[in-house]
Amino acid sequence: MCLKYMFTNYKILTRVAFRIVLFLLFIEIFLRFDGWISLVLQENRNKSNLKGLNTYRIICIGDSNTALGGDESFPSQLDVVLNKLDTKRKYEVINKGLPAADSTEIVDNVEELINEYKPNMIVSMMGANDRNDLTKEDPVFILISRLKVFKLAQGVFLRLLYFKSDKGINQLLLERALVQKNNITVKKQEVIERKAVDPQYVKMLFLGLKMLEVKDYVKAEVIFKSLVSQDLDIIFLDRAYKELGNSLKAQGKINELINVFKYQFERDEFSVFATDEIRELCSNKKAVYETEQLLLSLLEIKPDRENINGLLGACYAEWGDDVKAEKYLSKVREIRRNAVNVASKKNYLRLAEILKKNKIKGIFVQYPMLSMENLEILFNEMDDSYDFILVDNLENFKEALNPEKYKEYFSDRSLNDRGHCTLKGNFILAENVAKVILNSFK
Repeated sequence: MCLKYMFTNYKILTRVAFRIVLFLLFIEIFLRFDGWISLVLQENRNKSNLKGLNTYRIICIGDSNTALGGDESFPSQLDVVLNKLDTKRKYEVINKGLPAADSTEIVDNVEELINEYKPNMIVSMMGANDRNDLTKEDPVFILISRLKVFKLAQGVFLRLLYFKSDKGINQLLLERALVQKNNITVKKQEVIERKAVDPQYVKMLFLGLKMLEVKDYVKAEVIFKSLVSQDLDIIFLDRAYKELGNSLKAQGKINELINVFKYQFERDEFSVFATDEIRELCSNKKAVYETEQLLLSLLEIKPDRENINGLLGACYAEWGDDVKAEKYLSKVREIRRNAVNVASKKNYLRLAEILKKNKIKGIFVQYPMLSMENLEILFNEMDDSYDFILVDNLENFKEALNPEKYKEYFSDRSLNDRGHCTLKGNFILAENVAKVILNSFK
């Protein structure tokens, strides 16, 4: 009797579960069909608008990879390629790249650019200068978060939180829900306690800078060594270490300079000064052994440092050891795989919202030689109402993976496994983006 009762309950539960799944599947199909209809209608509007335009205006936004190069830059080449491939329409491509800008600075300017230039399309390639920690996203969560049903339920849940009576408690719950929604592991930030700096040390810093200016590097070294031996404010101390590095570099004291780099990398893996100086040492093939030992020692402490692995790989490439170069550059790609840069994600979503509000088409371009997965993962919560296309630049730059071909495509290794494009690199990049743009009109 008991077994019969359990079996009956099991059958009932199975039927209920099946009906729930069927119901959710029906809603998912309906929501996706609705999104598809909206997309088709929007595309028809875009096509009809195109027919009445004399000039199709495109703004390219990004960092130095977009901004630099003049007539050889990626936007300039895009202008040439588009007007050559499509003679029925006049294209105007405007370069609004900002050298050294991160994605926050870039997106902050977009509304102003739209108001000034009234573009039909915005092409973006950004994120290389974003410094936030990379955080892994759970692949199961990514799959679930892409379901329309999940987004619908999530929206209802968040709205219910707003309608509760206790506003303070609900704000806390809402923030918690949003963190869970984004599935971002927020690391506890190190609290930097700022200290008041004694005026005598400020005077010493300026005196040291004056000694550098008049090229009295020995006195400058003495002053900055005295400063870094003090218990000073950390920001002030970083500046003193940087200037000590400059004075040592000017005297050719490589071993001592390496120790300065070690301090800076231990404080900040992405130290701009130390990174740039290491790249210069590598490209000039100076202090090869010392540089190698420094980077290897840093990786012994923390093997998953993206910048240090990248620097070591770039150095080996400069030194002609392609096997070791690939070992460390592949480690960089592994670290980046399925990883999300919090700042990049936030700002790409901001950009998508701005373009949607202004009814402007977006072309979001992945950097040459980077996996498309790293760009796609930023948009796992977006639905079909957003009008943008992602552009892959891995296959078309495959030849550049050959060390002998690298310098045909890139002028430097500013990002370790890649750098700023040469004219040839920018042309290939522009040609690929142009084809995507023209295909979007069909």
